[in-house]
Amino acid sequence: MSGEVIPIIYSVNDHYAPYLYISLQSLVKHVGSICNYRVYILYTRLEERHIKRLENLQRKNIEISCVEISKNMKGIDIEESNYLTVETCYRLLLPELFPQYSRILYIDSDTLIMADVAELFRSPLNGKVAGVMHEASSIHLRKYYQSLGVSEAFNAGILLIDLILFREKKIGIKCLQLLIEDSKRTNRRLQYMDQDALNIVLKDKVSFFDSKWNFLYRYMQDLDLLDTESQAAYLEASHDIRILHYVSEIKPWEHPEFAMADLFWEEARQTPYYEEILFKNTKGKAQMEKELFKNHLFPFELFPRDSRIALYGAGVVGHTLNAQNSIVNYVKIVLWVDKNYKNIEISENIYGPEMLLKRQEIYDYILIAIDDPVICFAVEKGLWEMGIPSEKIIWSKYIRD
Repeated sequence: MSGEVIPIIYSVNDHYAPYLYISLQSLVKHVGSICNYRVYILYTRLEERHIKRLENLQRKNIEISCVEISKNMKGIDIEESNYLTVETCYRLLLPELFPQYSRILYIDSDTLIMADVAELFRSPLNGKVAGVMHEASSIHLRKYYQSLGVSEAFNAGILLIDLILFREKKIGIKCLQLLIEDSKRTNRRLQYMDQDALNIVLKDKVSFFDSKWNFLYRYMQDLDLLDTESQAAYLEASHDIRILHYVSEIKPWEHPEFAMADLFWEEARQTPYYEEILFKNTKGKAQMEKELFKNHLFPFELFPRDSRIALYGAGVVGHTLNAQNSIVNYVKIVLWVDKNYKNIEISENIYGPEMLLKRQEIYDYILIAIDDPVICFAVEKGLWEMGIPSEKIIWSKYIRD
């Protein structure tokens, strides 16, 4: 084959193979006819059926190879934990795995490709090690990355890498050292693992590209998580998406009702994994709901149906009770508060306890979602002192016998 060669890297395991197939299928649909695309799918364990299906997507100018790299991982001193695995390190080893290339494009498997990636691949790096797209400009993430010494953070799900500079500056080695050190800490510092390590080591060594090449789907579900000044730019980018990235725990295969999930399902219906994805997520959701009622139970009997509830507490108990009620839909949780609301990063809006005074008209009862009776009493006493009537305050024994 003649023409420009565009090497593209994915990584996968058995669990994510169906979703990678969807991303790869969408990539194949949008490639041009001039370039030659060489797609490498890295894995350490992958069923043969997945390998055959993925490689069968190749076309005249698209070569697809599943590459088993266990042997390449030998000699790398990684102490695996719940947070750090061998798979975490794949993108850090690309210069060693692909010495034949000077530039390479890495793409996460939870993506939908909506344009020819050749355009992104040709983007000028201007002497920088990598081309990246910004991480979301949320208050939490901005403060978090500032604590790591990073003023302008990027999302590592899509990376255009100059492999020569990456190798010369020992970026992979430095990132691995940070990850290994962090995995040994009792309290982990790097919440987003290799993304954090890359942000720290590549500080001032990246070129920022338009976010349309890594559009973070997560924030379409709750724009308020973004800084006010970033919301307009985010919505503008949503009209010209080149790569849709289903980042975070909110996935379209688990939440088909969310915005832009329909784009995923439209592509999924054209794959041999469609029924499997449907079955796994239906079964998985049923199991999750069963586990949800295992240890705690919402005190439904204490409230008239359709009561308006202010939930106090966003710990394990609060999350569990909120989730249980979302399934049963017995009461309406209209307000959620927690004393430490500023340190909580979840999709729901959580406020400080003072909001209970400001919004008394919207709720009928306050449910204190805390296990410890001593803490519950202290919270109740504090609410009394705020002037909230005792008949509005309810707490109970939530742990199941």
